[in-house]
Amino acid sequence: MRKATALALSALLSLTAHGFTGAPKVDFNSGTGDWRIQAPENDPENGWRTWVDPNAGKDGGAALHSQLPVIWDATWVNTSSAVTGDLTKVGSVNFSFDLHTESFVYLFNGQEVTRDVVVELRSINADETFSSVFFNVGTTGADKGWQHFSATISDTSSAALPTGWSGFSSEHGSVLPDGVTFTDLLKNVDEVRITTSVPGMFYGDAYVDVTIDNISISAVPEPGTLASMVAGLLLIAGYRRRLKG
Repeated sequence: MRKATALALSALLSLTAHGFTGAPKVDFNSGTGDWRIQAPENDPENGWRTWVDPNAGKDGGAALHSQLPVIWDATWVNTSSAVTGDLTKVGSVNFSFDLHTESFVYLFNGQEVTRDVVVELRSINADETFSSVFFNVGTTGADKGWQHFSATISDTSSAALPTGWSGFSSEHGSVLPDGVTFTDLLKNVDEVRITTSVPGMFYGDAYVDVTIDNISISAVPEPGTLASMVAGLLLIAGYRRRLKG
């Protein structure tokens, strides 16, 4: 029994020691799950407002609703230990969420526009420069209703950028710094972002009314870790059955 318990605990600790564990779906019915909009503080008198809207969700429940009168993008950020840290400690990661854009008006001409939707993982340096990898999951706009988006890293041990993923650096532009691989960045993720701006691109100011819901970041353990967990749990289950018998 002690050996089985040790196996299971060792596997679980290998997943949690680095911080990143993935996060259950955030549907905003029980809070924000550490997600926040990157925008000026709430100022309802001047039109700035972000709140958990109790009836705005995709399935009729709550969602995070933002009205941003003069901004170039809508960006949601999570820096909690559950979704940052060393992502290479798991085998694969999936990011998914639902988005509804009520309005995205380009202020220069007053026209509704469509914008790219991006999942971005940032690693921030001590001098506040950063490098990131990102995946463009599609486009959003006022006429699209609720949209479901997702991005997957199928192999976190890949040194090369997987298909669909791109690199960016605030110092080097649309490439990762010399010598930094995809895996290197995944080992030091400080922020997970969902954003309507492609890193490195310039956008004009817009009025944005947008709602996000059902954010999920799911992690699949590495095969060896998963095997240890299963073996340990099976040994525990077998021991308990023998005790009952």
